[in-house]
Amino acid sequence: MTDIRHNKESFNEEYLNDNKIFPHIHMKKRGRLSLVCPSTVDEKVVCPRFRRFRCWLSASGIFIGFWLLVYYFTWIYNPLPSDESMIKNFKEHRADFVEAVRRYREYPRPNDKDTSLWFEEGDTLEVYRRAGISRITNNAGVWLHDPYSQETDKKINYEITVKHNHALLHQFGTLKIVPSTPQTKQGARWDWTDNRAFRKGKIIYGVIWKDYNFFPEPPRIEDGMLLWPSKKKSWVLASLNQIPKDWKDFECVYRQIEPQWYLRLCNGH
Repeated sequence: MTDIRHNKESFNEEYLNDNKIFPHIHMKKRGRLSLVCPSTVDEKVVCPRFRRFRCWLSASGIFIGFWLLVYYFTWIYNPLPSDESMIKNFKEHRADFVEAVRRYREYPRPNDKDTSLWFEEGDTLEVYRRAGISRITNNAGVWLHDPYSQETDKKINYEITVKHNHALLHQFGTLKIVPSTPQTKQGARWDWTDNRAFRKGKIIYGVIWKDYNFFPEPPRIEDGMLLWPSKKKSWVLASLNQIPKDWKDFECVYRQIEPQWYLRLCNGH
């Protein structure tokens, strides 16, 4: 009887330790089984099931990591200069920003005269260079005193549609100050048009850009929205360093620097 039991146990141990049948099972002691990595038993033994699981785990991690990177760079990552660097530049050269805006607004613009090169007069290009400004243009909205009243709205409509006073747009319109990278002198004039760092391609939105905006009158902000005289509303965010959530095509969002000065982030999809 003892021989039969011994032979049975010997057979079970040899059977379980046969790597061709159960390579992932090893008999450590009689009557006790242990699932171990084959490398701890025999370096020549290959454990297909263990290796398949490890390969599946690695492939899953790579797949998930790849799509997380795609999601981040497509929907979240903003390749434009940071808010902090632009605000720092504004504060360091605030006097030049104010002076450049003043010159733009006060420059005479009769309807029969081309004033597109107004900045080449005097030392305006030098002011641009110090402040890191590429150009200034009028943007949407006209801001006279008491900009939200019906009387002001009627006055603006009369000045533009009846009197054709388009100078009003330059004097009291929202001004877009396009930033520029550090400039170099090209011959007798400054290369002031290099704003490529502030305008980048984006797969989903086509192109995105960042600039400064000046409002002749402090705009009203309610519930995180900037209110325009035309009743239009725009989001005012705490940061423009990432792509805004649920950003609509052709939408601009803002970040306040001062009551009349803002950063603006737009897409041109």
